[in-house]
Amino acid sequence: MVSTLSAFDKFGLFVASAGAWTALFLVIDRTITSKNLKRKDVDDIKNRIVSILHGLIALVTSAIHIIKDNPAYGNPNTRTQEIIIIMSFGYFFYDMIACAYYKLTDTGLIIHHTSAMLGYLTSLVNGVGCTDSLMGLYLAEYSNLPMHLRKILRTLNLRYTLSYEVLELAYLAIYSVSRGIFCPKMMIESIFIPQTPILVKLMMAALTFQSLHYITEMIQIFRKRYQEFRERRVKGVKFHWLTVSKDVSKLSYYQKESRQKIF
Repeated sequence: MVSTLSAFDKFGLFVASAGAWTALFLVIDRTITSKNLKRKDVDDIKNRIVSILHGLIALVTSAIHIIKDNPAYGNPNTRTQEIIIIMSFGYFFYDMIACAYYKLTDTGLIIHHTSAMLGYLTSLVNGVGCTDSLMGLYLAEYSNLPMHLRKILRTLNLRYTLSYEVLELAYLAIYSVSRGIFCPKMMIESIFIPQTPILVKLMMAALTFQSLHYITEMIQIFRKRYQEFRERRVKGVKFHWLTVSKDVSKLSYYQKESRQKIF
């Protein structure tokens, strides 16, 4: 079904979406408190909970649409596509403002969110391109849940646990496959569709190349984790699921890791 959303409807849904994500954060902000963590760390956890919910909603709704309607690149936007994209557009707008306000932003986040929002806006204004945007959203959100959960565990000082190790490896593997194989494939397919707006193609390329850059860093993390695993076996150090073993102090890398430059 071709979209029946007017420009006014689209703007109204965008405002409602941004407001809803902001309201959700405010509810979480009033619910979760901690005296053991820094204020910035608590704010980061709260914001990541919102991000997890967005990722799950975006993944499920886009998957249902793709399976049910089998959209094709270059076709006019549908009402369903525009609603999903506007929902996600409102989230990225909220997240950009929230991260800036709570000083959680960095260059990578600015590039990612700006590229996503420009692609969304272009596809909504032109009436075509939402299929490309939605497919990118669908593939990207596969790695969302383990990405945020692993960061939350690290913030809670559970870096040296089996849960963290499993979540990190799952995140790196899923991200590498979805964004290192399927996203480039989608970008190449979209390039040759004349109906797709050029700015949508450019933003898709920007996000793809950013992902490939992160994957090169993830390869180094994979290698490092393997070396750490071998050291643990040699020294007989076993990780627990949600508690830190008293033997972790035997490890050469304990509390000596540098900040990762990935989400």
